[in-house]
Amino acid sequence: MGDVMVTLLIRIKDDQSTSEQLDELAIDLREVILESGVGSAERRSGQPVLPGTRGVELLEVGALVVQVALETGLLADVIQRIRDWRGRQQVQHVEIELNGSRLVVSNATMEQQQALVEHFVKSTLEKAQRA
Repeated sequence: MGDVMVTLLIRIKDDQSTSEQLDELAIDLREVILESGVGSAERRSGQPVLPGTRGVELLEVGALVVQVALETGLLADVIQRIRDWRGRQQVQHVEIELNGSRLVVSNATMEQQQALVEHFVKSTLEKAQRA
C-alpha cells in the first residue's frame, strides 16, 4: 500500500490577500510540504489567458498539486503541516482535495480540526482500498 501515490490538490483561500501574496503563500506552503518527504509539490497550472493562445500556461494562484504516498502516517503528517502553517500565516482557510473528498482547514478548534483530519484520512484510505 505504501507505494501507491495519490494527488492532493491544495488551494489557499484568503479574501484579504492579493494574487501576488497568494502566490508567495503557495511557494512558502510548498516548502513546508516538501519537508514531509512527499513525492512532489508543484504549483498548479491553470488555463491559458485567451482561447487560442498557444503554449501559454498560467499558474493557478494559491494552488499546489502534491504527490504523496497513500500511507496513513504520511498523509496525516502533510495535513498537520498544512494546519500548522495556516495557523502561522493567518490565512482564512486551506482546501485539500483528494479523490473527490475535500477537507477545509479553517478556524475550527484544534479538537474539531483533528476529528475532521482523522475522518478525512480514514475515509480516503478506505476509498483507495476499495478501488
